[in-house]
Amino acid sequence: MAIQLTQEQFQEFLRAHQPAAANGKNFTHCTARFGGTRSAPKVEEFITTASIYKDLEGVSDENALRGLPLLLTDEASQWWNGVKHQVQTWEEATDLIRRAYAPAKPNFRLFQEIFGMPQPEHMPIDRYITAQRDLFARLSRRLEESWQIDILFGLIRAGLRNRLKREEIHSFDDLLTRARAIEGVLWEERNEAKPRNSGSNTEKTKERCNYCRNLGHAASECRKRQRQEAHRRQTPAPRTSGIACYGCNTPRVFRRNCPRCNAAAATATPATTTTNSVPFCAVHPVRIKPRFRPAVNITIAGTRGTALLDTAAGASVASISLYRHMLKTGHKTMMETSTPLSLTDKEIPSACQRSIRTSSSAPGRYPPRLSPYRKMRAPKHSSVPILSRMQAL
Repeated sequence: MAIQLTQEQFQEFLRAHQPAAANGKNFTHCTARFGGTRSAPKVEEFITTASIYKDLEGVSDENALRGLPLLLTDEASQWWNGVKHQVQTWEEATDLIRRAYAPAKPNFRLFQEIFGMPQPEHMPIDRYITAQRDLFARLSRRLEESWQIDILFGLIRAGLRNRLKREEIHSFDDLLTRARAIEGVLWEERNEAKPRNSGSNTEKTKERCNYCRNLGHAASECRKRQRQEAHRRQTPAPRTSGIACYGCNTPRVFRRNCPRCNAAAATATPATTTTNSVPFCAVHPVRIKPRFRPAVNITIAGTRGTALLDTAAGASVASISLYRHMLKTGHKTMMETSTPLSLTDKEIPSACQRSIRTSSSAPGRYPPRLSPYRKMRAPKHSSVPILSRMQAL
């Protein structure tokens, strides 16, 4: 059965059944940009801005996917170049951006962030509630508003919480309204307190020097300090380093003129005695009986001699004869250093110190008076320091 159409009817039929031409709208004038920042607020801001522009301008999915690289920069542009073949619609593209740069956090992580962020002292209440409600919105299950208020009520700062009543708050609007009013009052109180505090300090106080404690100048400008520092630089320091009494360790004195040791010796000697005071070491067998010393027999490198266990000296120096004997027996110098030497009557700034390792022994039994040293044994190997300037000393 043939159907006859007029020219006008045929044109109307073509316009009704031909496919709609694709529009030319795109993202050329869209100002949203995303560079790959891994932050959920930034990702949501970009997706929301781009989606609103797409809906208002009527951009098709095909043109939106083709123009999406115009909105992506830096790392995000490289990422999209590798995954764009997997996307067919705009919703798939936005979901892929969310999974790549703002993956959904588990609920326990979100609760950790919520409870771990109490309201800072200087953060307004509305800004704090906005940040916390954004975390509540990311939960996989929606939490009732009353539960959210209970949680946030315990996290707001005490200055606000103590002036609010929980039973009078039924929504976030009630909380924000009452909290803002209290914040306004607290802000006015702080502003009124500032002029009073600053007015008490309007009188200029004189500066006090930390060195001489006088008023009117600082320590850096103190003339007394400058004079003393100049005098200290011009006066040479006395050479007292290393000098000390070997009897009582009193600094800057010798044993022969030590007031403490001489006073102790004078107190111990009767006034009627005719004998001379023995200062430290009595060696004359005719005039006076020598003091007892903890001496032991010792053998070093095949040579037998006598050694004192304790002479109250800081260090002991071997004789030059012992040094020569060890050289003759085949011992070699292990280490040679330069060291300052302090004696009872003089100081040697630099003395050559040589160390030789040798074997030593202390056989035999000793009297009961040496009981503190009865169990003492000389080491199998010992280092003997030798001073080559011993003869000069």
